[in-house]
Amino acid sequence: MTLRMVNGHSCRNCAEEAVAKRGSDPSKPVTLQNSSTPKHGLETPRGVNQPEPGAQLGSLLNLRA
Repeated sequence: MTLRMVNGHSCRNCAEEAVAKRGSDPSKPVTLQNSSTPKHGLETPRGVNQPEPGAQLGSLLNLRA
């Protein structure tokens, strides 16, 4: 195993090198954002198929576009 220095951080693999190139410390764990929390201001979470408020219902869909 070879260690490489990228932006002052020691990296063991290419994934750690990519993190170091972005300016983060690859030895610290990465916290992921919770994707189930809506961040766009709508009450309906992602993955729920409902029409938008005020949307016109029953109109025709043009499939030639």
